[in-house]
Amino acid sequence: MSFVTESMRPCPCGCGAEFIQIVAEREEGVRADAAAASAMPVRDGNAPRVFLITGMPGAGKSTVARQLALRFERAAHIDIDMVFHHFTVSGRVDAVVNDDERDRQSNLAVSNAAAMARNYMGAGFTCVLEGAVALRQQVQLCAEIVAPASLHFVVLAPPDPVSERRDQDRSGKHVAEAFRFLSPLMHEELHDLGLWIDSSDLSARDTTSAVLNHLHRSEMRPSNDSKERT
Repeated sequence: MSFVTESMRPCPCGCGAEFIQIVAEREEGVRADAAAASAMPVRDGNAPRVFLITGMPGAGKSTVARQLALRFERAAHIDIDMVFHHFTVSGRVDAVVNDDERDRQSNLAVSNAAAMARNYMGAGFTCVLEGAVALRQQVQLCAEIVAPASLHFVVLAPPDPVSERRDQDRSGKHVAEAFRFLSPLMHEELHDLGLWIDSSDLSARDTTSAVLNHLHRSEMRPSNDSKERT
């Protein structure tokens, strides 16, 4: 169990808040990528939705989640990694440690993020959650918490070499090597759930459009009905 004091960096938005380094680097990278993206049309007049986007580091989760949120008139982007790494100020375990306490804290981060999404949705906001969620029971937990609304579950799944190259090329954090163990676990646990997108040759904008064009294929109900993989 890790109790080390971590270095802090200011939030890149200039608000004055301080984040631990890995969170600040992640936010810096997402903002740089979003700023470089072309403007996209806004979808309004729709009932609020909840999305959960997962994938390996470098798959494009954060950038696609931010851009997906921007496609709605009222939307929130909730980063599960930020809930895990930033909200707990002491007693947090390292995310790469493989033990029961890590699993309990990961489940707590997912459930807290889903509860935030439910509250936002109750106020009329579409919510896009994202993080390296690899366990089936965590996806089901998220679906149960946001019920009776359905959960739109999306796996960004470029081949591992593509994700690792993107992880090295992006601004901000570089963590693909430490999380390689997630790839076989993710395929074993999630292969028949939600909408899988090989985004190797897609821009973030095109990936976002693919998510919106296949909403019915990503939709999950708390009953855990399987969805067709693409």
